Amino acid sequence: MNDFQRAGATAVAPEPQEETVTGQIVTPEEVAAIKAERQEQINPFVDSAKSITIEDAEDAAGATEVIAEIARRLKGLEKERKELVEPINEAKNRVQNLYNGLKAPLEEARAILEPKLIAYQEAEEKRIREENEAREREAREKFLAEQKRIEDERAEANRVAAEAAEAARAASEALAEQPDPEGEAKARAAAEEARAAQEALDAQREERASFETAAVEVAKPTVKTTGGSFTVKKVWTGEVADESKVPREYMAVDQKKINAAVKAGVRDIPGVRIFEKSEGAVRA
Repeated sequence: MNDFQRAGATAVAPEPQEETVTGQIVTPEEVAAIKAERQEQINPFVDSAKSITIEDAEDAAGATEVIAEIARRLKGLEKERKELVEPINEAKNRVQNLYNGLKAPLEEARAILEPKLIAYQEAEEKRIREENEAREREAREKFLAEQKRIEDERAEANRVAAEAAEAARAASEALAEQPDPEGEAKARAAAEEARAAQEALDAQREERASFETAAVEVAKPTVKTTGGSFTVKKVWTGEVADESKVPREYMAVDQKKINAAVKAGVRDIPGVRIFEKSEGAVRA
């Protein structure tokens, strides 16, 4: 340790000059001036701390004087800070208390009314969903009924066509066994009936039931008026139902509780390394 270092803390930086702190809100220019002056006073402490070596008791005593002076300077800066900030904080608290008191009844009214609007919107969504489902069911039932009608008519047409074809075949066979004018007329009539029945059957086979999609009503998430609007938004959220089942990656360690427990004498906490370390305490 050189002679400059042995001189102790008081030789490192000048004492701060006494200043009157008015308690008024300082301007940016005043802040800049205070910063420049204080930095000039305290910056040398860093250089001194870097240059000091502690090899014997005298070195330790000199370093103690330096660190004690640092502690005094810190106290002085904190005192100045509080004196400058206090009127600002007091004014801020007065304004906060004023407007918090004014906002409270409005927040209460909103908290009462908002769930009612949400309940209405959810009820509307349910009503519209149920009506859409009912329309869909009705449209499908109509389609199935129309499909059954066509199938029934097609089955009847098949039966008529089969009977007409059988009658035409029988008349033709009878005419072949015993030709006569009356039998020939009956055969032609039976053949015509069979042809007409086949055409009707072909027409039935081309008919298909059509499915008309029911008109779908869409729920409106926003209630609009000339004075404003209210919108219900769907937001995914997570609510703990069983804390014992929550995965570890979603858990946060409470360091404050650990510190308090160790300070109270707890020496064994699973997953925690409890040890004693050295800390410095400075009195200035």
